[in-house]
Amino acid sequence: MCQTDKRFLSGRFLKDMADTIKCAFRSLFRNMERTLMTLIGISIGVASVITVIYIAQSGASAISGELDSLGMGGVTIGLSDYSTQDTLSDEELSIILANTAVESAAPLVFESASATMYSTTQDIYLFGIDYNAKDTISLELVEGRFLNQYDIRSKSQVCMVDESFLESMSLSSQSVVGKTLKISSGSTYLEYEIIGIIKTGSGILQNMMGSYLPNFIYIPYTTMQENLGSNNYSQIAVRLYDTENTDEIGEKLVSSLERSTGNYGIYTLTDLAQQKDNLNSILSVVTAILSAIGMISLIVAGISIMTIMLVSVSERKREIGIKKSIGADRHVIIKEFLCEAIVVSLVGCALGIVLGFALSYGITVFLGLTFQIRWDVMIYTIMCSILFGAVFGLYPAVKASKLKPVEALRMN
Repeated sequence: MCQTDKRFLSGRFLKDMADTIKCAFRSLFRNMERTLMTLIGISIGVASVITVIYIAQSGASAISGELDSLGMGGVTIGLSDYSTQDTLSDEELSIILANTAVESAAPLVFESASATMYSTTQDIYLFGIDYNAKDTISLELVEGRFLNQYDIRSKSQVCMVDESFLESMSLSSQSVVGKTLKISSGSTYLEYEIIGIIKTGSGILQNMMGSYLPNFIYIPYTTMQENLGSNNYSQIAVRLYDTENTDEIGEKLVSSLERSTGNYGIYTLTDLAQQKDNLNSILSVVTAILSAIGMISLIVAGISIMTIMLVSVSERKREIGIKKSIGADRHVIIKEFLCEAIVVSLVGCALGIVLGFALSYGITVFLGLTFQIRWDVMIYTIMCSILFGAVFGLYPAVKASKLKPVEALRMN
């Protein structure tokens, strides 16, 4: 076939498609009320899918970020319930730091406590940490400063509080740095100067588990040891160079501790990264389930498309009969009705995308989550709308194409 014939056929195809689309819009405008109700149903279905996916994924991302801010990015070494000793010592810390796979390690001392400020008392989880804990357990400073070596050596009565603690106390970060609060730790009830504010993350865990997850306050571990009358640690947080094989390397680290100390079976390894991955997997499943539930609304919208198309076939039997009598074959009729169904679906999809993004933005802002435009979600929704329009418009289109011209022309 010559190039001229190809251009001719291509131009004729485009003209036919344009005529078909114009015919589809003309048919839809014949009954605006019915078309409008169908568009509303489709847009609500699309908006619900987008909103569910956005909220679920934003929540999962926020929780993942929250876990990172709480230090769930490495491993911790602790003692098993069957251990004959209650705490870890400098010996274990030295052995861990000497391991070539270890990037950094920080002693942790912790207990449940309470903090009082401006006559308001809150339950807290008190962490005694080293000055390098910001790297080991991924602490992010918002205001003020971190603990330094002088604070550790001098057993200073200084502390860093997280943002959720300030929120529970209805305080701002700018107004509390340099102020003091009282902390009940061990048998002591001492005043501590607030030197820094630690970012809690998105705050989603506090919002979801407010009565179960206490606020965090960090003080020098040496200060906490003095309060408790002990020189040992509750756990040792470890950051490894190889973050892809933390479980395997962690097990080797435990074996090294057992050989060096001669104490077998007393150390436990907690792979925080693995726990985070497990939680993220659960969140992914939840997101998929919620997305599938949202798809039900799209199926309902698809059924509404089929309904309006069947009604349209019934009303336009005489028109179909005239077209077939002047030479239109089955494929032309099917193409026309399919195009009409897909146009309705796409217009409803466009309205639903706008509504879904608006709802998602409003809800994420209200919940304090981060809103990001997801082009993959938009493309996914558009493809589903085209598919649903074609699938649910196929039966009415085939039904219209099977009408016999003589019988169709007799109908009013």
